[in-house]
Amino acid sequence: MFGDDKALFEKSGRSFEAGATIFTEGEPGNEMYLIKSGRVKVIRSEKTGSKVLSVFGAGNLFGEMALIEAKPRSATVVAMEKTEVLVLTFSDLEQIISSKPEFLFKLIQVLCKRIRFTTGQIRNYAIKSAPGKVSDILITLTDSFNYDSEQTNRLDLGIGALEISQMTGLGLEEVRSTLDNFSKEGLVDAENEHSISITNIDGLKNARYFLLKKEHFHGII
Repeated sequence: MFGDDKALFEKSGRSFEAGATIFTEGEPGNEMYLIKSGRVKVIRSEKTGSKVLSVFGAGNLFGEMALIEAKPRSATVVAMEKTEVLVLTFSDLEQIISSKPEFLFKLIQVLCKRIRFTTGQIRNYAIKSAPGKVSDILITLTDSFNYDSEQTNRLDLGIGALEISQMTGLGLEEVRSTLDNFSKEGLVDAENEHSISITNIDGLKNARYFLLKKEHFHGII
């Protein structure tokens, strides 16, 4: 969405290697980030250790709340692979929007995408069954990545069973068992539990639909 603006990236672009920390929980938040390429994961520290909250790919933004509210970062963000981002301060935003009004429309699109992702996470909390929760979070994650649905029906998420467990609140063994069943159905490849791949996105969307429909039906009888 923003990758075609070379001048903007030359001025405000930054690259991070896989594993690099982009910012840390508790730091002052005076910049926001738009992902041009690559993927990042958002992590929060808890008493039991670090917890993955979400994963974002190209076309997404992060760090905007701390910038707007002028508060410390609420989480840590780490590059999952080589990642290029646009780094923008509040002053940068004002200047860009003033000189490039079309940028505001693009930014609104990105914010809407972020809201959809957050809404998906909230919806997931209300789902009761493990298959429903896992299928739902996997599809929510696919929506946060820019993939061409007409070109591919497969997506490598770059995260594993542990991260899915943290994002859904399910036990690790529940997630592993559910992924194993999805794998037998040809929906995912979970052989490497540290990096799950969705092998049939359309099939997984259909599975989620029927799982949630079934759960809703049982909830009203």
